[in-house]
Amino acid sequence: SSSSSSSSSSSSATNFTPRLDPAVADRMVKTIDMAAKTEEYSIFAQPVDTSEATGVRDYLQKVPLPIDLTIIKQRLINGYYRQREALECDLQLVAEDCRIFNREGTLITAYADEVVEALIDESLKPGDRPIKNMAWWRNEDVGESEDEMAVDEGGGVGEEEGPDAEAEVE
Repeated sequence: SSSSSSSSSSSSATNFTPRLDPAVADRMVKTIDMAAKTEEYSIFAQPVDTSEATGVRDYLQKVPLPIDLTIIKQRLINGYYRQREALECDLQLVAEDCRIFNREGTLITAYADEVVEALIDESLKPGDRPIKNMAWWRNEDVGESEDEMAVDEGGGVGEEEGPDAEAEVE
């Protein structure tokens, strides 16, 4: 009889399902939306098109757990994630999928690593700084030249306009 009372008390304790902080989920959704609008990162915002016309028909044979930012965004909206670590794992899987299918050291793998790092750093770490655009981290070294990585105020990739141009991008 004592075991039934302990099981009922433990079952009431397990009825609570933790969820990712809604403020974090909202920040993530907004940041994913911003990433999806950029030329470099929009490729990660949709499932890989495996139709014959794209030339990546073998993607699903090579990548065991395909994921993209749209799936992650939908999971955030639906309250799928209970812990930040689970969200971080899915984000890292975006970059891992890219590395599995593409050669290491290519521009697309650098972009995958960049967008994942930015999403994790800006949206998962504590802080209440509003995210205005993703340009603030684009000038960090990811193995590309500064000319290739410069971002203009509109969020697009542009060319550096001299040694002081980096100071204007925040």
